[in-house]
Amino acid sequence: DSHYARSGLVRRFVIKCRVANTRSNQVALRNGFVLEGCLRQAEYLNGSYDDQNIYARIIDRDEALEGA
Repeated sequence: DSHYARSGLVRRFVIKCRVANTRSNQVALRNGFVLEGCLRQAEYLNGSYDDQNIYARIIDRDEALEGA
């Protein structure tokens, strides 16, 4: 939420999604998030462990104010 970025309370936003979930990965990239790494076997779902991609976006206060 840009309110937190504008206030300076939060600068780092993180998205975690399964590697196999291509749509969620595309959403992260489309919104300016950068792939920081992959957590192997990080999520247990439907009887097996899946890898998760970690995306992050760091927003400085000036950038947040421009988007307001």
